[in-house]
Amino acid sequence: IAVPNFTKPKPIRILIMKTKSICISSQIAFVVFLTFGATILRAGNDTWNGLGGDNNWNTTLNWITGSANKPPLTGDALYFDGSTRLTANNNDTSFSFAGLFFNSTAGAFTLTGNSFTLTAGMVDNSLSLETINLPVAFSTSHSMNVISGGSLTVNSVISGAGTYVLTKSGGGLLTLTSSSAGANTYGPTTITAGSLLLD
Repeated sequence: IAVPNFTKPKPIRILIMKTKSICISSQIAFVVFLTFGATILRAGNDTWNGLGGDNNWNTTLNWITGSANKPPLTGDALYFDGSTRLTANNNDTSFSFAGLFFNSTAGAFTLTGNSFTLTAGMVDNSLSLETINLPVAFSTSHSMNVISGGSLTVNSVISGAGTYVLTKSGGGLLTLTSSSAGANTYGPTTITAGSLLLD
């Protein structure tokens, strides 16, 4: 009896090749997802322009297009600039930010709203009077640098462990008012440059 030639292994080999292709495609898609996902969710710098419909920090249009995240996410550094919506309100909760900056072209901002944790220092590069009216929690020792000719006023409580040091730097004026200075819980305050006023 003649035995017929079977070619069934060929479809099996083709099936295996297709399976490999599917696996490779899935791996590529996963790598692409991770790459672009990491880009979207990366921590970075967010700059205020105040072009949204309100004064709130979590309004997307209040932050420039080039910001790392709109609105900001935990781990971002916040930059305030321009002269639009100068009463900027933090209506988010439980956020921490890697520094707070007033650019050289910033108008006279007043920051209000909910407390946030600061994991880096504050820098005031503006000659306008900048005012902090929302509670700030230190994660460690920090500096507040105020440019010569500039003025930064903190009317709210600065909290932190008793070992955390606040260092005043820069040639400008830092004012801690009685509403904040009397209730602050961080440790000592040192001055390396400029002036410190306890009002």
